[in-house]
Amino acid sequence: QNYEFTNEYQDIVDSKDSQLLQPNQNVRVLYINDGEELYDYLSKGYLILGSSSFVNHLLSSEKAIEQAKKVKSTLVLIEKTLIDQSITIKDSQDKSDINPLYNYFSVFLVLDESYKKSMLGVNIDDLPNDLIKKYKRNTGAFVFLVYKNTPAYHSNILRNDIITKINGRDVSKDTFSDILIEEKNKSSTLKFNVLRESKSLVIPITLNSF
Repeated sequence: QNYEFTNEYQDIVDSKDSQLLQPNQNVRVLYINDGEELYDYLSKGYLILGSSSFVNHLLSSEKAIEQAKKVKSTLVLIEKTLIDQSITIKDSQDKSDINPLYNYFSVFLVLDESYKKSMLGVNIDDLPNDLIKKYKRNTGAFVFLVYKNTPAYHSNILRNDIITKINGRDVSKDTFSDILIEEKNKSSTLKFNVLRESKSLVIPITLNSF
């Protein structure tokens, strides 16, 4: 009932690179502890089809599997957190009778390995507000995600880095791809200026060719 599709759902389903759930294929349901585990799957090429957030008693995985089959998801990640109900129970009541409630957050994913065709292997976004305040700057390309086994990954570009320049040219989310391609046409090895935890780094990266 609470399932929400991502804006990219139809594009993902229509893509020939998306490995959608096939008839008679089993859905994997995994329980995770935090968002970092979700990012680990995203870095392997999984894309989010949709999500669901709700409060309920202890549930089996069957409902998640049913929803996954409807949207053709092969993997469901569930973060389940126990709600402390003891504060709402009077001391005179037997707390052993409490039927525990949980916060559930479920993410439905599908694998898409098109990232392997990427020259660099990162997902770029605008700077978050907290980093704009921290660094007192609006410019730069925020590294939202680094894909495994790509040039960025092997050169130790990290998630949450800010790429400020490529070969001395200022970059932002909007200009990043164009400048990357233009500089790649001049040389396959580029110099990236990176802000990481208030430190300025220069990282040379040899890009893939496609």
